[in-house]
Amino acid sequence: MDRVINVILLRKTVTIKQSMAHFQTQTQERICQLTRPNHISTEMTIQDMSGKPIEALLVFGNCILKLRKSLVYFIKSKGLDVKMEDIRWVMPVPTFWNDAAKQFIRKSIDFIGIPEDQFQIALEPEAASIFCQQKLPDFNASLPGTKYLVVALGGGTTDITAHEKISSSRLRELIFATGNSYGGATVDDRFLQMFTAIAGKDIVSDIKQNYPMAYIGIFQGFENVKRNISTTTSQKVKVSIPLSALSVLDLKCKQVLGKNFRSTIDASKFSSAIELQDDSMHVDIGLMKAFFNVTINNILDLIKTRLQEPAVSDVTQILLVGEFAESSLMQDKVKSAFPDTRVIVPEAAGLTVLKGAVLFGHNPSYLQSRVMRYTYGVGISDEFDPAIHDEAHLVVQKNGSKLARHIFDVIIRKNQLVDAGTSIDSEYLTIDPNQKTMEFELYFSSNEKPVYIDETDCKPLGSVIITFPDVCQEERDVKVSFVIGNTELEVKAVDKKSRQTVTAEFNLF
Repeated sequence: MDRVINVILLRKTVTIKQSMAHFQTQTQERICQLTRPNHISTEMTIQDMSGKPIEALLVFGNCILKLRKSLVYFIKSKGLDVKMEDIRWVMPVPTFWNDAAKQFIRKSIDFIGIPEDQFQIALEPEAASIFCQQKLPDFNASLPGTKYLVVALGGGTTDITAHEKISSSRLRELIFATGNSYGGATVDDRFLQMFTAIAGKDIVSDIKQNYPMAYIGIFQGFENVKRNISTTTSQKVKVSIPLSALSVLDLKCKQVLGKNFRSTIDASKFSSAIELQDDSMHVDIGLMKAFFNVTINNILDLIKTRLQEPAVSDVTQILLVGEFAESSLMQDKVKSAFPDTRVIVPEAAGLTVLKGAVLFGHNPSYLQSRVMRYTYGVGISDEFDPAIHDEAHLVVQKNGSKLARHIFDVIIRKNQLVDAGTSIDSEYLTIDPNQKTMEFELYFSSNEKPVYIDETDCKPLGSVIITFPDVCQEERDVKVSFVIGNTELEVKAVDKKSRQTVTAEFNLF
């Protein structure tokens, strides 16, 4: 429920697990802002509990800064011989965060003193898969060639990929990782909707803004019991509410509705399903399970869709990991929906991503190869070919030559399997004498074979700015290397004439 950052320190590797869980609906809004490319920018704002907009970079950066300060204090208090320059920081993120979202995270650490080369991004299902491969003795994926689906069920997201065991320390991705915005927090959303239907939107908003600890207390009780509900649970579920929170509820219900909270429940449409006893709500099991329906159904649909892909047709195991994987009801529903598939749930499934990210930090080469989720390219103009290009993209130059504009010059295509760290080189020429910088735009598309950068499926990712250490009159030939197949896209540049590496900076639009 709370915004939390968990830390694991192991062999001088620190893992940051950032759950930007804001209370109820704000959880999904924040996560979705990092998955929609049109909404990501360094000026992006998010709202606090009172609805006040705050610069997102400051929120993310200060959360990590707080973590860094806590770690320094912990190291000093324990007398550990650990230097900050010996620590690698690894942040696991949802797989369907695009490159712009990952770059946004990198921007947020710029001002808090963590060097760029000590910070690394891991993908949540990959981290969990690595941990299970290395630390679960009964996980039947020890033989090369074994294939399994990884389903990472977090607070606000579900991420799915599939892996094949290549060797004792290497995995190969079978399908590109993807997911949706359903997880434990969307179950909380349903509980919030019920609570709002009982007390009213004004009362809930008032408590959220002016009595935050009472608000947290109300929903923490639900958080504590929801993972223990299973398909066999038949009794009413006891949701504890702190007396301080009940006092606030009574006060606000009397002020607005003229009756206490107990009477407010009795007057609602949920009167037959909820009974208030002392410091707890006793909720009918049918209503309690209904909170899960939308979330579980969307997760099951996503699993079914992924299992229908040809590359995973022979998968016989599903690995359930993440916080929401600890829900007994979620486990039961997956096992029921896929009776012919072995469903594996590690002990303390909510920690597998964190612990796996530590292992990934020590050895990022665990993933030998990945499947590209998008087609990547740059926007260029090229000689017009009527057999290829349409008239809408025709530009006639002053000298009469014909060019096709907005051409999508492909770097790598969607669904292509590439080894981690693969470098794809392109060459670009400067246009003007004494040119100090060279800039071009990067695009990505969900289409495997895009033609133009202005197609519906094509989105701008950002710009690459190459800065030269000096200027010259001659035309410059620059080799630009796009390093792909890792958890992040990387760009490098070399001046071909001088053979010097030049600065290549990736910026969000």
